[in-house]
Amino acid sequence: MMIVRYVIGEIRNLEYYLKVYVTFESNAGNYFFGIITGIVYHHFNSKGKKLESIKNFNAMFLLAVAFFIKMNVLTVCLPRDHLAEPSLLLALYGSLLKASWGILACFLMFYLTFRPRNLFASFLQHPVMLVLSKLSYSSYVVQYTVVYAIYRNVTTPLMSNAFTTILFTSAVVFITLFVGFLLHVCIEVPVMTLCKPLLAPQRTNFPVSPTEEHLIENKAKTDIKDLSK
Repeated sequence: MMIVRYVIGEIRNLEYYLKVYVTFESNAGNYFFGIITGIVYHHFNSKGKKLESIKNFNAMFLLAVAFFIKMNVLTVCLPRDHLAEPSLLLALYGSLLKASWGILACFLMFYLTFRPRNLFASFLQHPVMLVLSKLSYSSYVVQYTVVYAIYRNVTTPLMSNAFTTILFTSAVVFITLFVGFLLHVCIEVPVMTLCKPLLAPQRTNFPVSPTEEHLIENKAKTDIKDLSK
């Protein structure tokens, strides 16, 4: 965690991060829409609902597509040089642009998931994909730490050529995947195993009275007689 703090501190001092990334490319909003999508998906899945249960879903989906296209087309109107003073209009537009990505992804996931005979949903729900998604998230969490650790340990000048780029890229990818795997196996899996019994819904077994048991037996006998006829 100490390394992550230094990573964030250095990145926030970069001119590109302050002028471009914070305004248009940070993806914190997409996490919010992802959480909303997951909650709605589990609600629909548990209730057995379909897209037909949502009124005017197709119209809302088309509006999300139009909003996404409009926000991205308006990027051509941005000034070439960023304003020296903070701009409220630019900040508002940047927030709407980031939200358009999350909104479109939300509606697209609903459309692809709840379609009948959907191969995309079957592919994402495959056990292999579930494991790979957890591993990829663990790798995403540690990527900045790995990049910073490699960067801090380089003390000699480097030649800017294709070999150096390939070497450092390969090192970052390999170490990131390895550390992400350790994070998943050593932390995520044990925590999930311990918390699963606590988060699972408790089932209460009520005792069956003699009267109810007698009624159940009579119902079963009646069903057998009907089938024999």
